[in-house]
Amino acid sequence: MMNIIKTFYRLKALIIKEFKTTLQDPKSRFIIIMPPLLQLFIFANSASMEIRNVNLGILNYDKTQLSSSFLYEFKNAKFVKSYVEVNNIKDLNHLISNGKINMGIILNNNFSKDFKNNEKIAKIEAIFDGRQTNVANILSGYTNIITSNFVRKELNIQSNKIQVIETNFYNPNLEFIWFTVISLVGILSAMTGLVLTSLSIANEKEKGTFDEIFISPLSAFEILIGKMIPPLLIALFVNIFMSVSAIIFYKVPFYGSIVLFLVSSIIYIMSILSVGLFLSSISKTQQQAIFLAFTFFVPVVMTSGYISPIENMPQFFRLIASINPLNYYLVIIKGIFLKDINIFPVIKNLFPLIIMTILMMILTHYIFEKKNFEN
Repeated sequence: MMNIIKTFYRLKALIIKEFKTTLQDPKSRFIIIMPPLLQLFIFANSASMEIRNVNLGILNYDKTQLSSSFLYEFKNAKFVKSYVEVNNIKDLNHLISNGKINMGIILNNNFSKDFKNNEKIAKIEAIFDGRQTNVANILSGYTNIITSNFVRKELNIQSNKIQVIETNFYNPNLEFIWFTVISLVGILSAMTGLVLTSLSIANEKEKGTFDEIFISPLSAFEILIGKMIPPLLIALFVNIFMSVSAIIFYKVPFYGSIVLFLVSSIIYIMSILSVGLFLSSISKTQQQAIFLAFTFFVPVVMTSGYISPIENMPQFFRLIASINPLNYYLVIIKGIFLKDINIFPVIKNLFPLIIMTILMMILTHYIFEKKNFEN
């Protein structure tokens, strides 16, 4: 009994000591308080399954008062940000293909006539961008709700008087696994490279070999390149391995150019690695480097469009998305896999990644030069 009591008091003293050590350390207090607050703020504003700010395309062959009243319900729906009316199906398809609109509504010549005929069902066609599987699914539900409400308002009955014929571009059956697996290719390869580069310089500092690097004949630029190439090759291998696995095991189609895919993946991974090198250069320990990498990567995933559409987010988070490498890469990789996009949209989305990489490398190079001068 006495041994149990002594053990209890020893544990009590140790627990109190650990609490004091943790709470008295400013860095520990920061880690306890700031990451949860940051994640709460990010998740609350970006992880929403509600769809807003949708760009709608309309093709109305009917041109009647009834069809105008029906389309009015869509134009003024709370999830619609803007709409554009086109004159032919080619223009509508072009807008969806280029990501200018999220969905399209087509009314045929007989819409009003069939709606008023008790023996017929009026039909409309709703076109969605299947590359955004979750968005397409939710917009499909919104379309059916608006259609049902319109029938009830006009005829004062609950019936399937209007049939919605759905078409999903680039993912006809809305295979959600396609969207998930393709996105994970970008997320997990980036995480691999980020962790490796974040630890590289911090590891040298902990071992005390960081200063020795500057004594060597290597320039700061050569050191950065040497630190980047191994993680680049490893992350690229992970990227290719997961892509091949997605094609073989999950039957994800690959319609695009292998060359464009490889070039895009290399530039994307380099943009992530440049951030990892910067985080590692300002960290004194591996623990700090991992913490900074984690703090960086959570907003990257949350504002990439993987969890919820960027259009849903407040302006501040859309601004973060505009400097988010994963955001641009997901547009590229989904286009290459599912659509066979040409080089021009790829270049358009690679250009910001190249600028980010250059800026981060310049900043990290400055830190290295400063460290070299101090030595």
